[in-house]
Amino acid sequence: MDPQLALRRTRQHWILEAQSRATELIDKGRRQNNEGILRYAFKMATGPGKTKVMTMVLAYWVLVRKIKNVLVITPTLTIKHQLLHLKDQTIEMVPRKYRDTIARLKLSVMNFQQFAPRDISGFADSPAKIHRQVIGVSDEDWLETTEQMMNRLLKGHVKSKKLVVINVT
Repeated sequence: MDPQLALRRTRQHWILEAQSRATELIDKGRRQNNEGILRYAFKMATGPGKTKVMTMVLAYWVLVRKIKNVLVITPTLTIKHQLLHLKDQTIEMVPRKYRDTIARLKLSVMNFQQFAPRDISGFADSPAKIHRQVIGVSDEDWLETTEQMMNRLLKGHVKSKKLVVINVT
């Protein structure tokens, strides 16, 4: 047998095995940590039109999958401000007969810092913190719970099991 042909077949066999093994590991991790959560990733360089892709994905989820709630999480305020008009851009992109459906979408764009639990004491200033330290009360006792935080963040969203989260990095 030709050595080049044998090498090519071995390489192809290894690639198929490695791909199969990687898929198994990814599926195993997903089942252990995120059962029922479907994830997609788009890795794109600077300038190819990530926002345009996001508007097309958004239109698909709203028109085909009948999603009514979308949460977009951004890493910075700059990116958040760039995406505040994502809904309007999606409306402009779709044919006229679908624009009302997109307009009814509840879309929230927020940066990840908004996920930090807030002080609910009403006394978040420095003197109140010093007073809490003096009397031995932890600052954590005055932070909102995870449920309170999620209610604050998702205020206005329709209570539904269908929520698409787009995490922009």
